[in-house]
Parts: sequence; structure tokens; C-alpha cells
Amino acid sequence: MPFTKGKSGNPLGTRKEKRAFEALSMEIAEDPKRMRRIAAKLLTKAEGGDMAAIKEVFDRLDGKPAQTVDMNVDDKRTASDWTRDELVTFLANAANSSGGTPAEDGRDRAADTVH
Repeated sequence: MPFTKGKSGNPLGTRKEKRAFEALSMEIAEDPKRMRRIAAKLLTKAEGGDMAAIKEVFDRLDGKPAQTVDMNVDDKRTASDWTRDELVTFLANAANSSGGTPAEDGRDRAADTVH
């Protein structure tokens, strides 16, 4: 579906995850013991050897395991290796694509001094 200028790409205004969370929260609020019954069923399945249930229990108690990311940088250059045009283009792209607030992306900081 192509982008239409002036039309929101998110017409519903909220993400589906938020709506699902809100719906579940309202249902649980009506019956507070419901969550305990669900937890008991999950533990029963885990005790029975259901690997998905076992994984869910451990993920909730210990947190999900950290993932490692291997990354190779083929074009490793210092700033002095770049041409003026490359640096200007890089900085212009960074300024245009920041998307965050000045505090989030560092634009609120004072310029570094060179010694």
C-alpha cells in the first residue's frame, strides 16, 4: 500500500499490542483471581513437561537470556580518511534522520572542543 501524503499511516491511533493489553487488563480487573488461575494452569503444564510452558515460566522468573550480536565492519575509517563531501553528506543524513528529541539524540549538548 503506497504512502498517501496527508493521511496517517496509523489511522487507529494505537498499536495493536496496547489494545490487547488494555482488553486483557480490563478482563483481569473484573476477576482478580483469574490471573492466579492462569498461572496455576501454566505451572501445571510446565510440571507435566510442556517445554513451551517451562520456557515461559523461566522467562518470566529469570528474564529472557541475553542475545549476542556479532557484527563486522568492513569499511573501518577514521574521520580523517573521509572526504569533505562524504562528511557533509553523513552529517546531513544524521541531522535529517534523528527523529528523536534533542536530549535523546545529543543535539542539546555543547559542541566538543578540539585540542
